[in-house]
Amino acid sequence: MPMGNEIHYAVSGIDNIKALLSKLGLKVVDYDENVLDPATLESVSDFYMLHEDAVLEDINRRLEAAYFAVAERLGWKYMGFGAYPYNKTHHFETPFGLRRVSHFHLEYQYDPDEAGDDEDMASVGVALSGRYVPTFLDIESPHGALYSVDLMDALEMSKSAIEEIVREVPELADMRLLLREIFY
Repeated sequence: MPMGNEIHYAVSGIDNIKALLSKLGLKVVDYDENVLDPATLESVSDFYMLHEDAVLEDINRRLEAAYFAVAERLGWKYMGFGAYPYNKTHHFETPFGLRRVSHFHLEYQYDPDEAGDDEDMASVGVALSGRYVPTFLDIESPHGALYSVDLMDALEMSKSAIEEIVREVPELADMRLLLREIFY
Protein backbone atom coordinates (compact mmCIF):
# COMPACT_ATOMS: atom_id res chain seq x y z
CA MET A 1 0.00 0.00 0.00
CA PRO A 2 1.64 3.32 -1.06
CA MET A 3 1.72 5.50 2.04
CA GLY A 4 3.51 8.74 2.79
CA ASN A 5 3.76 11.29 5.56
CA GLU A 6 2.59 14.88 5.42
CA ILE A 7 2.76 17.71 7.92
CA HIS A 8 -0.50 19.58 8.43
CA TYR A 9 -1.39 22.62 10.52
CA ALA A 10 -4.73 21.27 11.70
CA VAL A 11 -7.16 20.14 14.37
CA SER A 12 -8.10 16.51 14.83
CA GLY A 13 -11.02 14.59 16.32
CA ILE A 14 -14.73 15.22 15.87
CA ASP A 15 -15.16 17.72 18.72
CA ASN A 16 -12.26 19.91 17.54
CA ILE A 17 -13.37 19.62 13.92
CA LYS A 18 -16.95 20.62 14.78
CA ALA A 19 -15.72 23.59 16.84
CA LEU A 20 -13.40 24.82 14.08
CA LEU A 21 -15.96 24.43 11.29
CA SER A 22 -18.60 26.24 13.37
CA LYS A 23 -16.16 29.05 14.18
CA LEU A 24 -15.40 29.42 10.46
CA GLY A 25 -19.06 29.20 9.42
CA LEU A 26 -18.40 26.16 7.23
CA LYS A 27 -20.74 23.33 6.29
CA VAL A 28 -19.93 19.75 5.27
CA VAL A 29 -21.29 17.33 2.67
CA ASP A 30 -22.42 13.79 3.45
CA TYR A 31 -22.21 10.75 1.18
CA ASP A 32 -25.66 11.49 -0.27
CA GLU A 33 -24.52 15.02 -1.27
CA ASN A 34 -26.57 16.67 1.51
CA VAL A 35 -25.14 19.85 3.01
CA LEU A 36 -24.96 19.59 6.81
CA ASP A 37 -24.30 21.91 9.72
CA PRO A 38 -21.24 20.51 11.53
CA ALA A 39 -23.02 20.95 14.90
CA THR A 40 -25.30 18.04 13.92
CA LEU A 41 -22.43 15.60 13.35
CA GLU A 42 -21.91 12.71 15.74
CA SER A 43 -18.97 11.15 13.93
CA VAL A 44 -16.38 12.05 11.29
CA SER A 45 -17.81 9.22 9.21
CA ASP A 46 -21.03 11.28 8.85
CA PHE A 47 -19.44 13.41 6.11
CA TYR A 48 -16.77 13.17 3.45
CA MET A 49 -15.85 16.71 2.43
CA LEU A 50 -16.09 20.39 3.23
CA HIS A 51 -18.96 22.16 1.45
CA GLU A 52 -17.53 24.25 -1.37
CA ASP A 53 -19.32 27.56 -0.95
CA ALA A 54 -18.46 31.25 -0.77
CA VAL A 55 -17.27 30.92 2.84
CA LEU A 56 -14.74 28.20 2.00
CA GLU A 57 -13.74 30.06 -1.16
CA ASP A 58 -12.98 33.18 0.92
CA ILE A 59 -10.92 31.20 3.45
CA ASN A 60 -8.96 29.53 0.66
CA ARG A 61 -8.36 32.89 -1.03
CA ARG A 62 -6.91 34.21 2.25
CA LEU A 63 -4.81 31.06 2.67
CA GLU A 64 -3.47 31.55 -0.85
CA ALA A 65 -2.48 35.11 0.16
CA ALA A 66 -0.69 33.64 3.20
CA TYR A 67 1.23 31.33 0.87
CA PHE A 68 2.34 34.24 -1.29
CA ALA A 69 3.41 36.19 1.81
CA VAL A 70 5.56 33.38 3.20
CA ALA A 71 7.04 32.68 -0.25
CA GLU A 72 8.01 36.36 -0.46
CA ARG A 73 9.56 36.17 3.04
CA LEU A 74 11.71 33.27 1.81
CA GLY A 75 12.73 35.11 -1.35
CA TRP A 76 10.88 32.87 -3.78
CA LYS A 77 10.13 34.62 -7.06
CA TYR A 78 6.63 34.21 -8.50
CA MET A 79 6.82 33.01 -12.10
CA GLY A 80 3.13 32.74 -13.00
CA PHE A 81 0.15 30.46 -13.01
CA GLY A 82 -0.31 27.26 -14.95
CA ALA A 83 -2.27 24.07 -15.15
CA TYR A 84 -1.01 20.71 -13.98
CA PRO A 85 -3.03 17.66 -15.02
CA TYR A 86 -5.34 17.64 -11.98
CA ASN A 87 -5.09 21.08 -10.42
CA LYS A 88 -4.13 24.68 -11.04
CA THR A 89 -0.68 25.52 -9.80
CA HIS A 90 1.44 28.56 -9.13
CA HIS A 91 5.06 28.50 -10.26
CA PHE A 92 7.90 29.86 -8.11
CA GLU A 93 11.63 30.08 -8.58
CA THR A 94 13.07 28.74 -5.30
CA PRO A 95 16.61 27.98 -4.12
CA PHE A 96 15.91 24.41 -5.29
CA GLY A 97 14.84 25.39 -8.79
CA LEU A 98 11.56 26.17 -10.50
CA ARG A 99 8.63 24.57 -8.69
CA ARG A 100 4.95 24.29 -9.47
CA VAL A 101 3.26 24.30 -6.09
CA SER A 102 -0.01 23.54 -4.43
CA HIS A 103 -0.70 26.62 -2.31
CA PHE A 104 -2.28 26.54 1.15
CA HIS A 105 -5.97 25.62 1.35
CA LEU A 106 -8.28 24.16 3.97
CA GLU A 107 -8.88 20.43 3.65
CA TYR A 108 -10.45 17.48 5.43
CA GLN A 109 -8.46 14.27 5.86
CA TYR A 110 -10.00 10.99 6.99
CA ASP A 111 -9.23 7.65 5.37
CA PRO A 112 -10.27 4.64 7.45
CA ASP A 113 -10.12 2.21 4.53
CA GLU A 114 -6.71 2.71 2.93
CA ALA A 115 -4.77 4.58 5.64
CA GLY A 116 -6.44 2.87 8.59
CA ASP A 117 -7.43 6.16 10.24
CA ASP A 118 -9.52 5.90 13.36
CA GLU A 119 -11.97 8.70 14.14
CA ASP A 120 -9.51 10.58 16.37
CA MET A 121 -7.08 10.83 13.44
CA ALA A 122 -9.51 12.73 11.19
CA SER A 123 -8.36 16.31 10.68
CA VAL A 124 -9.27 19.64 9.14
CA GLY A 125 -6.46 22.00 8.37
CA VAL A 126 -3.80 23.22 5.98
CA ALA A 127 -1.25 20.86 4.44
CA LEU A 128 2.28 22.22 4.70
CA SER A 129 3.58 19.36 2.56
CA GLY A 130 1.94 17.29 -0.12
CA ARG A 131 2.31 14.77 -2.87
CA TYR A 132 2.81 14.93 -6.64
CA VAL A 133 3.59 18.66 -6.46
CA PRO A 134 5.32 20.33 -3.50
CA THR A 135 3.38 22.51 -1.11
CA PHE A 136 5.85 24.19 1.23
CA LEU A 137 7.96 22.06 3.58
CA ASP A 138 8.63 19.63 0.73
CA ILE A 139 9.81 22.33 -1.72
CA GLU A 140 13.21 20.62 -2.22
CA SER A 141 11.54 17.87 -4.25
CA PRO A 142 9.94 18.82 -7.58
CA HIS A 143 7.34 16.12 -6.90
CA GLY A 144 6.58 16.98 -3.29
CA ALA A 145 6.54 14.43 -0.47
CA LEU A 146 8.68 14.34 2.63
CA TYR A 147 11.22 11.71 1.64
CA SER A 148 13.73 13.00 4.13
CA VAL A 149 13.38 16.26 5.99
CA ASP A 150 15.34 17.95 8.76
CA LEU A 151 12.64 18.43 11.39
CA MET A 152 14.39 21.42 12.95
CA ASP A 153 14.37 23.19 9.56
CA ALA A 154 10.77 22.12 9.02
CA LEU A 155 9.76 23.57 12.39
CA GLU A 156 11.38 26.91 11.57
CA MET A 157 9.70 27.04 8.16
CA SER A 158 6.40 26.00 9.77
CA LYS A 159 6.59 28.94 12.16
CA SER A 160 6.79 31.35 9.20
CA ALA A 161 3.89 29.63 7.47
CA ILE A 162 1.75 29.61 10.62
CA GLU A 163 2.39 33.32 11.23
CA GLU A 164 1.13 34.16 7.74
CA ILE A 165 -1.80 31.71 7.93
CA VAL A 166 -2.97 33.19 11.24
CA ARG A 167 -2.47 36.75 9.97
CA GLU A 168 -4.86 35.98 7.10
CA VAL A 169 -7.27 33.65 8.94
CA PRO A 170 -7.06 34.42 12.69
CA GLU A 171 -9.66 31.72 13.45
CA LEU A 172 -6.96 29.11 12.70
CA ALA A 173 -4.67 30.26 15.53
CA ASP A 174 -5.45 27.28 17.80
CA MET A 175 -4.51 24.57 15.31
CA ARG A 176 -1.47 22.33 15.86
CA LEU A 177 1.21 20.74 13.69
CA LEU A 178 0.21 17.15 12.92
CA LEU A 179 2.13 14.41 11.18
CA ARG A 180 -0.41 12.63 8.93
CA GLU A 181 0.02 9.29 7.23
CA ILE A 182 -1.64 9.61 3.84
CA PHE A 183 -2.55 6.96 1.25
CA TYR A 184 -1.28 8.00 -2.17
